Amino acid sequence: MNNFCFLKKYRLLVLALFIQTALSAQTLEFPPLDTLPALDTLSDEIVHEYAVRLASQASDIRDVFQFEETRVTAERETLEIQLAAAKEDTTVMAEDRKVLEKQVKTAKAAEKAAQKQTNKAQKAADFAEKLAGMSTAEQRQSLAKARKNIAALLPKPPEPEEIPIAEVIGAVGVAGPTELEIPPPADTVAVDSIAADTLAETQKAPKNKKDKKAAPSGPKFKTYDPAADVMLNPPPRPCNLTLDARDEFSGERRREMGKEELFRFTNPSLKPYFPDFEHIVCDAAVSVNNNNFLLNLSFTIRDVNARRAFGSLPRNGVALLKFIDGETLTVYNLRADEGLAGAENKVFTFRGQYALEPGMLKKMQKTLLDKVRIAWGTGYEDYDVQNVDFLIRQLNCLLNK
Repeated sequence: MNNFCFLKKYRLLVLALFIQTALSAQTLEFPPLDTLPALDTLSDEIVHEYAVRLASQASDIRDVFQFEETRVTAERETLEIQLAAAKEDTTVMAEDRKVLEKQVKTAKAAEKAAQKQTNKAQKAADFAEKLAGMSTAEQRQSLAKARKNIAALLPKPPEPEEIPIAEVIGAVGVAGPTELEIPPPADTVAVDSIAADTLAETQKAPKNKKDKKAAPSGPKFKTYDPAADVMLNPPPRPCNLTLDARDEFSGERRREMGKEELFRFTNPSLKPYFPDFEHIVCDAAVSVNNNNFLLNLSFTIRDVNARRAFGSLPRNGVALLKFIDGETLTVYNLRADEGLAGAENKVFTFRGQYALEPGMLKKMQKTLLDKVRIAWGTGYEDYDVQNVDFLIRQLNCLLNK
């Protein structure tokens, strides 16, 4: 009987503490928001397409805030029910009821903040939806403002922590006093006689003004120049153009860079099955035909079930390019690819051609690439890029040729 009263006495408090932990651990996950290129470089059809996509993304972001508001409201109601039951239960101590009252107050504040964010998201989504139905001229004028209002709702990415330089380069080894070798004492008489002879020769030697201007004896060291350090400023790689031709009929010039490995990836859960090679290897190259730039991606997947697991690279499927500064650009696949089977159907190759808008090129020429999200027929998957300066080098080669 005593044990039952003890459990009843603390049951409500433990449940409330669990709810408070869930409240503090909740993290919202938002869908990606397209980067808006320079609108004056885009056609009316593409501007309208950006407006429609922005309205859809704004609606998805608003749904996240509405779901969060519903969640915190339910948690506040649950806490209030627990507090009412604790007030009626005479076995619950006053201190436990105070803890519940404090948690109810915190839940109400969280609910109020969630409602405020939902209202802001609703206004931004309404404006974006209204903009999608406007004329192209109005869309060019207000599209940037609409995206800015939506982006302001999203949480800022965490700033990377700075690593102390000592942890990067490691500690420099310095010998302590006890580690230094002390030579044995020499013959004091011999040392004194040598020192006396040297002093006498020095006093007898005539002074020469040229000797004063002579450089001091000893090894000479060249001053360190960071600009000449190849680790900090590596020499540029040569441009590897595999195609540079002009069509005899249309006169259009087509140029294509050589393929480079962009990334390789194996899911950690699949590591035991791929001990000697990677599951996915992606090769990439940039090409240009009559000022139309393309990002050509070739995925080599060592998996007999590749088509069932990945499906295909669908037409108009997206690829999100995330750069080192956190900004993302969205590109679209121009061709569908079901995958080409290799020997014994153990290796499959999928190829995609993603159009690069003119407004994206300036960003790609200056910023390192960090991650890539590829939309497959069965879903999407994120990959870390190892060849981070790939776009910078290949675009600079094509634009400067």
